[in-house]
Amino acid sequence: MNESPLPVLRADLELLPGPRALDGAPTWSIFDPARNRHFRIGWLAFEILSRWTLRQPDQIVNRIAAETTLTATDDDVQSLSTFLYKNSLTLLPPSGRSVDYLSQFDATGASWYIWLLRNYLFIRIPLIHPDGLMGRTAFLAAPLFSIRFAKLMLVLGILGLYLVARQWDTFFSTFSAFFSVQGFLCFGAALVVTKALHELGHAYAAHHYGCRVATMGVAFLVMFPVLYTDTTDAWRLTSRRQRAHIAAGGIIVELYLAAFATLLWTVLPDGALRSAMFFLATTSWTMTVAINLNPLMRFDGYYLLSDYCGIENLQDRAFRMGRWRLRRLLFGSLEPAPEPLSTDMARFLYLFAWAVWVFRFFLFLGIAILVYTMFFKLLGIVLFAVEIVWFLGMPIWNEVRAWWRSRGELLTTRRALVTATFLALFLAVFFTPWRENVSFPAVLEMQDRASVHAQEPGVVDKIFVKEGDWVSAGDPLVRLSSAQIDFEVKKARARRDALERHLERQAASEIERANLTVLNQELVENQSVMLGLARREESMMLRAPIAGHVLAIDGSLRQGLAINPELAAVKIGDARGLRLKGYAEEADVGLISTGATAVFHPNDVTLPSIRATVLEVDDADAQQFDEPYLASVFGGGIAVRWSEKGTLTPESSVYRVRLQPEDSWGTQQVVVGYVSAKSEARSLAEQLYVSIVALLIRESAF
Repeated sequence: MNESPLPVLRADLELLPGPRALDGAPTWSIFDPARNRHFRIGWLAFEILSRWTLRQPDQIVNRIAAETTLTATDDDVQSLSTFLYKNSLTLLPPSGRSVDYLSQFDATGASWYIWLLRNYLFIRIPLIHPDGLMGRTAFLAAPLFSIRFAKLMLVLGILGLYLVARQWDTFFSTFSAFFSVQGFLCFGAALVVTKALHELGHAYAAHHYGCRVATMGVAFLVMFPVLYTDTTDAWRLTSRRQRAHIAAGGIIVELYLAAFATLLWTVLPDGALRSAMFFLATTSWTMTVAINLNPLMRFDGYYLLSDYCGIENLQDRAFRMGRWRLRRLLFGSLEPAPEPLSTDMARFLYLFAWAVWVFRFFLFLGIAILVYTMFFKLLGIVLFAVEIVWFLGMPIWNEVRAWWRSRGELLTTRRALVTATFLALFLAVFFTPWRENVSFPAVLEMQDRASVHAQEPGVVDKIFVKEGDWVSAGDPLVRLSSAQIDFEVKKARARRDALERHLERQAASEIERANLTVLNQELVENQSVMLGLARREESMMLRAPIAGHVLAIDGSLRQGLAINPELAAVKIGDARGLRLKGYAEEADVGLISTGATAVFHPNDVTLPSIRATVLEVDDADAQQFDEPYLASVFGGGIAVRWSEKGTLTPESSVYRVRLQPEDSWGTQQVVVGYVSAKSEARSLAEQLYVSIVALLIRESAF
């Protein structure tokens, strides 16, 4: 007989029936009212608890063998006792010493900074205990559980979508309202209303099926406030359909709201009320599909999937199955599956686990970038490191440690040899210097280019050249005429003639000889005016400023038509002298040296590649981007944005590289392509290291 009796269970615990397991076996749940928690147990654990008052493991084992078809062992009883103790479901520890609870708390209690690391992304603050309110206002939620109301909302939703489709251009153009202060505030208000009704949907559904709604409050998800409803009591339900209805209660309310708001938008006149319906409709549709129905996050879609599959703790069980399957794939591990499941169910669980891992990787990476940009730089760097190390690095490190602990078993299989071979090949590729070329976007253009503009408005008299003609500096291109200049010239000449005749008369008259000084001054001024008009007449002849080919003539140039001085009338360039300029990324610029050979490859495959030599690499990155042909906003390959000053700014550091083309072909256009420059060989590992160090140095500048 075992001399250590089993610990006494707490008197306030409830043992409730649960749903059938996947294999059809009955289940139960232990309800802890003090913490509002449920613990699901199986048939064997239930039979052990039913005889717990015997207090002796061997007596319990014997009774189960005599009274049931199950077989229990002392280890089963002791394991259940440990489980109950660890979850504080017993009055005293198995040792009978209450001090053990204090030791357990001290051993499991995390320091404040560890708690903050684990919980700062999601912190709950309960605000109200709404159970009484649910009972008094349950009649308001009665339509949620009416089939007729659901059919009515379905009809209204389809009708609303049909009417929106007929006004789709108007509806779609309203999205631009989001990108304003007023639109942002309206979106925020619609989001608050939608999420409040969403949580009430969960609460009323839980109350409808007899579950207690312990708390409702606000949670901070990545420092962003969101509402939440505690429907943990739904675990007491044996019907998966009822639990699914509770999980879907919020989604159903949002869909009803979206259907109603969509229909109202189509019939309301323009104004504030119609705008409010637009925000309610779009917020409900998008948030429901994008977030609530996503099973890879622990929101409504996850619990719906869990109830549909009949698997409680879906994520934890899937993770165990995913790790087991991964070890079998990599090492041919012979350890048994975490639980006996059908082949299809096991495949679903490990594929679901892998999908969640991939999703979490990008989610936590995105959160890391978000928290870095949300806070001041020092705190942003700390939170970014926490996200990367704690939430991404630690799970991977823990799994690798588990592999290492089992290395004696895992490394003896043939599959492990295959995995090790592929790993060695990967490391060889990663650490072996092999990259000897650096590629970056570049533009090839004529070194001498000029655009000829008219200095003032005029009418085209004659065009002397056509596209492709060779012209020398000073050759006439286009002759213009101006009625205004002609009129002013005639006026100035008439004034000159009048002044000269007046001077002749005054020179013969003794009386008017005193006015000669004034008349001479007016004549000098008139000559100055005529000189200016002569220059204006000369400017009406557009001449070539440089020698080269006529690249383009403005299509609006026609004899007898007016010319627009703001447009380039004629463009000239010398195709014999080419200029090549590119922009390299920060990780690559250290690999490019002056004098290195390079090849320019045009994006136009009909044009040949040309050889070039690197002339100069800028020491500082380009703060302003002055090459529109390569800018992403104009379809180029370098990501840039418009600054507040109206200039182009690169999204990441790029360095200008000037090259001298060694070949020459008669292009008369700007040619966009990329340069492949010879560089010293570096491994992928070294390039990654250089990129990370450069990033840290750049971002550490406070």
